Amino acid sequence: MYMIKVFLVEDEVVIRDAIKNSINWEQEGYEFVGEASDGELALPMILKEKPDILITDIRMPFMDGLELSRLVKKELPDTNIIILSGYDEFEYAKEAIKIGVEEYLLKPISSNVLLEHLGEVASKIHEKQKEYEQRERRIREMREKYLSFQKKDCDDNINSIKSSDADFDINSVDDLKEIQDAIADFLSEGSPEDVPHFVEALLDKMPREHFRSIILRQYVIVNIFATVTSFCKKFEDKVEKTQTEEIAHLQELKDREKLLREALATAESQEDIQTYMTQLLANALEVRNTVSDRRYSDVILAAQKIIKKQYMSEDISLNTVAAEVGMSASYFSTIFSREMNQTFVEYLTEIRMNKAKELLTCSSLKTAEIAFETGYRDPHYFSSLFKKTQGCTPKEYRASRHGKFTVQWRRYNQLSINKRLIMIPFVAIMPMIVLVCYLVWTVSSATAAYAGINKNVERANQYVRDFKERIDYTMYLSVIRNKSINELDIGKTTINGIVTVNPYDYIEELKTVCDELSESATVDINRNQIKRLKNSLKSLKKNVAELEHNIKNNELYDANMKYLDDNIYELTALIQSGIQNYIYIETTNFEEVKEALDKNNERTILLCMITAMVVTALSICLSAQATKSIIVPIRKLCKMTSKVAEGDFTAKTKVNTKDEIAVLAHNFNRHDEGDWSFGG
Repeated sequence: MYMIKVFLVEDEVVIRDAIKNSINWEQEGYEFVGEASDGELALPMILKEKPDILITDIRMPFMDGLELSRLVKKELPDTNIIILSGYDEFEYAKEAIKIGVEEYLLKPISSNVLLEHLGEVASKIHEKQKEYEQRERRIREMREKYLSFQKKDCDDNINSIKSSDADFDINSVDDLKEIQDAIADFLSEGSPEDVPHFVEALLDKMPREHFRSIILRQYVIVNIFATVTSFCKKFEDKVEKTQTEEIAHLQELKDREKLLREALATAESQEDIQTYMTQLLANALEVRNTVSDRRYSDVILAAQKIIKKQYMSEDISLNTVAAEVGMSASYFSTIFSREMNQTFVEYLTEIRMNKAKELLTCSSLKTAEIAFETGYRDPHYFSSLFKKTQGCTPKEYRASRHGKFTVQWRRYNQLSINKRLIMIPFVAIMPMIVLVCYLVWTVSSATAAYAGINKNVERANQYVRDFKERIDYTMYLSVIRNKSINELDIGKTTINGIVTVNPYDYIEELKTVCDELSESATVDINRNQIKRLKNSLKSLKKNVAELEHNIKNNELYDANMKYLDDNIYELTALIQSGIQNYIYIETTNFEEVKEALDKNNERTILLCMITAMVVTALSICLSAQATKSIIVPIRKLCKMTSKVAEGDFTAKTKVNTKDEIAVLAHNFNRHDEGDWSFGG
């Protein structure tokens, strides 16, 4: 089996030696090809050895692991990278994913865990190797078949030329130049749906007797193949390895040589050539469209900018916009409709109608003027199109926009004086009450966040030191005394002040705590940290059981101590580090909560200021209106009463409201009837 090459980069000598010496590389199926203490030193060695797997630390002097990974992926894209880090930070992980790193592991890490992840990467490498070998085998088989076919075809042609090439006309070759030019033009601007019609029309131009010749048929096929290949060649360099869909299409295109051989072998008529051309052209257009799709977004964006800038011009059209983006009108129309889910005309009309609605609402321009501003020279056509798209005429739309406020204002004026006066403090007080409630909620939320973080930190802090000490010391006593857990004095305080525990119970206790911490964690990264902790606890419980099994079966002391060092101690250290990372991130989040609270306070203050100004303006407006609605009618009544006092009993007043003053005015107007009762 293929030996997978591994290269290690780690600036800490102790960790580097531990990784290098703790794994029997050859036995596990790996070849350890080199090591280095820094990315800058490692890079030339990696480029020389070309390892399948690179294991690297993140934090290193001179050149860190991310920069090294970036350079290695650029020069050796097939190299798989595993990053080791003591920093469980999202930005590192995000950058690693962007580069294409296979694994992102936290230190410290045991040899068993590292081997597990190496095995996963190795499986992927072996799969790729199998696929490569299969592909090479298929290529060899195809080459052998092609060589044998060439020899046979050559012999057959020599025998058949005498009889079948009597119809060969050398002048027919000149027609092929027109075919090549037509194919090149079609490949640039044609659509897949038009391929069958194009091929049929193209070949119909050539007399059928021309295709009786084997030489001419094969000459036609080879020239078509060359034209398509030349066109598609320019797309092959544009395809990135990550774009699997495009790779698939290019792979189909690369199979065109197979199509060529089949066509040369089987094409006995114009119909056979037609079938070959249809298949080849459809394949080429698929490649063109797939690769070109990447630039469609830029083309559509440019077209949108042009339309939004020139929508008011009467001269704007599909042809003018297509010319500005550098496409034919038909092709631009196709991709615009496909990408936007609406035609060019529908999009232009939508832009113009939106602008027209804005002008109808916010300006006093006449309909004809608005039509002109939105690119329509015929006001009648504009009105008709507006009604068709918006469901109402421009006049009706404007009335509906302006009328809503008028109706509401009239309703307000019809209220009684008492209700209007009550509304003024209501309008002023209610928004402030809402703001106060919002402020209280904000402060309580921040307080709850603080309390939650503090509770999480305190809960986790109980296990930062005690968990590792208690588990390690209990298992150490179990090994040196050669006793099982149940045979030890569990719960006793030792000379060193460490309380012995039942590892199984203590692990389950921490699992329960982890479940609680996961539910109340303030950030997703800590939820992932808890998930890793639970996996480590599961492994620790399994290793404790294994060690206890060895003790019960009287395994050698040295072997048990080695198992204790390599497995129990490493896992408890990993768990302790995980708890510390959790506490660090939660503590750091205190500052984030504080920043969020400060920003929220700023927003609240700004909102209060804006609301206060709006409320003040609205209160002034309502107060002025209420005052005016009271004083003006009273002044009219005073003026009329003066006339009555002067003897003019025909004097009457008019009030348009339905409030208390309106009742008073109504009763006043009845004075000429001799009824001076001012009851309602």
